[in-house]
Amino acid sequence: MQINSTRIDITSQDFSNTKKISINKKDDNMDTQESKSPTAMIQETIELLEEQLERLQKQLGKVEEKIRALSSIPNEYAKNMLMSLTEQATDLITKITIINTRILELEKALA
Repeated sequence: MQINSTRIDITSQDFSNTKKISINKKDDNMDTQESKSPTAMIQETIELLEEQLERLQKQLGKVEEKIRALSSIPNEYAKNMLMSLTEQATDLITKITIINTRILELEKALA
């Protein structure tokens, strides 16, 4: 690669090693995925969903705190914020419910 003040020249040599590395990493990752049992993959998925669920529950807690704080303020701006936060809370509750349902389905598949 040559860098000039007005242009950068890139040759195929600049990327030849990079391609080999990425292909090797992909192959290693594919081998790892193939060697996992279905049970292990389900358990890994459950763990990831539980982490996501925990993050969403924390977000919901923060939104609920803001809703409580704004609900006592009588001005129009607070009412608009309250409506927006209520929509966010509803969206988070929906996501939490969907993830909980999926976790239960996966746990049932393991049983």
